[in-house]
Amino acid sequence: GVLDSYFNGNRNIAGVIGYNSATVTNCYNKASVISNNEYAGGVVGFNTGTVINSYNNGVINGNNYAGGVVAFNEGGLVTKSYNTGKVHGSNAVGGVASFNAGVVSVCYNTGDVSGSVSNVGGIVGENTNTGIIENSYNVGSVFGYPPTVNITAIGGVVGVNVGGNVNNCYYLDTCGAAGEGTVKTEKEFKSGEVTYLLNGSVSEGELKWYQLITIPGVDGEDLPQFIDDRYVVFYHPREAGTDYEYSNHDHDWKLEVVGNKLQATCQNNADGKCHWNGGNGGSLTLEAPSKIYDSNTADVKYVYSDEWYFEKQDMVITYYDADSNVISAPVNV
Repeated sequence: GVLDSYFNGNRNIAGVIGYNSATVTNCYNKASVISNNEYAGGVVGFNTGTVINSYNNGVINGNNYAGGVVAFNEGGLVTKSYNTGKVHGSNAVGGVASFNAGVVSVCYNTGDVSGSVSNVGGIVGENTNTGIIENSYNVGSVFGYPPTVNITAIGGVVGVNVGGNVNNCYYLDTCGAAGEGTVKTEKEFKSGEVTYLLNGSVSEGELKWYQLITIPGVDGEDLPQFIDDRYVVFYHPREAGTDYEYSNHDHDWKLEVVGNKLQATCQNNADGKCHWNGGNGGSLTLEAPSKIYDSNTADVKYVYSDEWYFEKQDMVITYYDADSNVISAPVNV
């Protein structure tokens, strides 16, 4: 890593390496990088190779092509890398890469990105017809500077996309720019929703993104991370299209009859991560219209949908009474 340093030049200026055609792994820059001409990058200036697991939180200031991690990505791959530093330039300025004719995948930016002329984007400034930006997000501010300038082509994810692909990317609604990608609120980022979406709406298999979700008594992470695979995000819809939540584990429900109520308790709550039902200890109580349960029955069996907690719907609970008679009644979940 590079820190407490200062780089100033005309071309291919970067905190770690000016020109890369190989693989740069686990590198970081905390120094200021300034280019008086073009290609100023936090980690790499001009990239035709691979940059992985690297980051920048130094100040990047360039003329043409200023990027937080990589300035100019010409057919290369930038992945699992991020920028937290301020990035400023004139033409083609990006939080992760200023120019992309390769692949930018599983990356994020939280730093301010500003430009004075054109093509300013939260992740990539200019994306060509061979460029791919995927599974990435931006929450940093994107704006023109000085404030009086009229920026041409500015976006929360990409400043200008010239026929390339932008897939499964997200930006914060208050970042100051819009464009391609999907806009999300601070609440949606913090809830775990964006992490789940970045993983392709799955919680199994090979995942790239993780997040410790805030629950009562536990301070979580506000944003998706690509470290710490203990914190897989699971999606739990409760009412079709309107009510849902995300948690760091899947639910394993146990049903118990208590009088005229059915108590559903998540058996995966031992880790304290279940905050189903607004933090009420990972449990949910269902009450029938009238008393239909015999609390003294020794052998109680249930027939219910595995997705009973996914939608608000009528559900039939079936149990056997003391005389082995089958009794059923509807319950509104």
